[in-house]
Amino acid sequence: MHELGEPRDVLALADIPDPGPGPGQVLVRVRAAAANFPDVLMCRGGYQVRPPLPFTPGIELCGEIMALGSQVTGFAVGDRVLGGPALPSGGYAELAVQFHRIGRQCLLRRRCGHGTKELRRSEQVEPHQKRPRNQQPGQHQNSA
Repeated sequence: MHELGEPRDVLALADIPDPGPGPGQVLVRVRAAAANFPDVLMCRGGYQVRPPLPFTPGIELCGEIMALGSQVTGFAVGDRVLGGPALPSGGYAELAVQFHRIGRQCLLRRRCGHGTKELRRSEQVEPHQKRPRNQQPGQHQNSA
């Protein structure tokens, strides 16, 4: 985006340089991005986060790690992940940069068979945590 306004008026396809991961960041090839109300507000300039123009909206995405920045541990190129991007590199692009850990939030690795409960961004998940074979998706070890 090069100007603020209604998304239908200001969103356009554009060729931009590929972002690169900095320390503690990963470069992700975006496979899907959600269309959220905060993205609309950000396009209008009415959201609490106001990245400088130009920027790419899209506060939520999932994709595949293409490159790792320094200080990134527990992830590898090819891992499928979901989380929020590091603006101005938003999820409505082919490539986006994400921090692998911010405070209690972390980039989450998607694993086949996991239910959505394990994929909440606000929950801390260890990168190598695996579900026991006899545990169903969404079921916790303490539940019957």
